[in-house]
Amino acid sequence: MFNRTLQLLMFALSAALLFSKDYYFKQLIISPNHTTNLNDTLVQETYVLEDIIIVKDEVSVQFTNDSSYTFYNLVDSTYLEKNAEELAGVAMYADSQFEEFNIFPQGKEEKIGKWNTEKYLGKVKLMGMEMELELYISKDTGLPNDLLFKQQEKMNKNAPNIQKMLEKIKNTGGVVIKEVARIQGMITSIKETLEAKEIKINKKILERPKGFTEMKK
Repeated sequence: MFNRTLQLLMFALSAALLFSKDYYFKQLIISPNHTTNLNDTLVQETYVLEDIIIVKDEVSVQFTNDSSYTFYNLVDSTYLEKNAEELAGVAMYADSQFEEFNIFPQGKEEKIGKWNTEKYLGKVKLMGMEMELELYISKDTGLPNDLLFKQQEKMNKNAPNIQKMLEKIKNTGGVVIKEVARIQGMITSIKETLEAKEIKINKKILERPKGFTEMKK
């Protein structure tokens, strides 16, 4: 359950935009394995549309809209679906697990890919453990910086801590280009944006996998 809570918080940070147009994000996600000292890497593509978010990588495809979230496992051809009420429950649980989020400018600039970024440090206590987020935020992407997903408004209406967290990041005036998450000083994940742009959506992206069976709960 801890991993699911962390994933929800990271998802809320990773590719949030106002939905007046269609956008495409490509991110490199690095998950350090502290047992083997090796890194697990994943390239993730996110399509941010007017009424749906689609997230794709080598092992899964995810669809999120106002009424549901569906996860397709490409490895074993199974899927999991949650309705809006279930999503709201997940958000409320995650919200209850962390104390107030604060973000502080660090007065440092760094070039990441083609973007000039400013470094911020976010701090929160998650499930009783100290969590830090190094956030590299760019104000010159030309993209909107509203960090509230339209699809998540219903889910987050009873999650005030999540709403406050997103609002504080939004108030920096930029878009998160890179994020380094640490729990009690240990890196748990690194996300770096490789590409971010406005697009005209190819309707094939909207097609859902066929022939999948529902996961056993």
